[in-house]
Amino acid sequence: VRCLPAQINQVFVNLLVNAGQAIATAGTITLRTGQQGRYAWVEVEDSGRGEPQAVQDRIFEPCFTTRAVGQVSGLGLAIASEIVQRHHGTLSVDSQPGRGSRFRVLLPIAGPAGETRP
Repeated sequence: VRCLPAQINQVFVNLLVNAGQAIATAGTITLRTGQQGRYAWVEVEDSGRGEPQAVQDRIFEPCFTTRAVGQVSGLGLAIASEIVQRHHGTLSVDSQPGRGSRFRVLLPIAGPAGETRP
């Protein structure tokens, strides 16, 4: 994957911080990786409370948060999504109340040397 490492690092820091907040003091965070065609993917899954569809529809909006006012800025997932888009990838969420959330980063795999794919 051709990328700006510091930016992609920020994506995973933001996703892991979000997962840590979701599980609070007890629960699990699972990381998975794989390849889907010409894309590499990484999943961050937590066993937290999960979110209803209405929250999932807005979860990547700047300043959107389900936490108490003053606890967080609501920018972490928005920033992660923007960075992934700049790398020609996607960031998606799958969440079910009471069962946790799974975020998936999908990034294009770099082609052979000299190819100009992002």
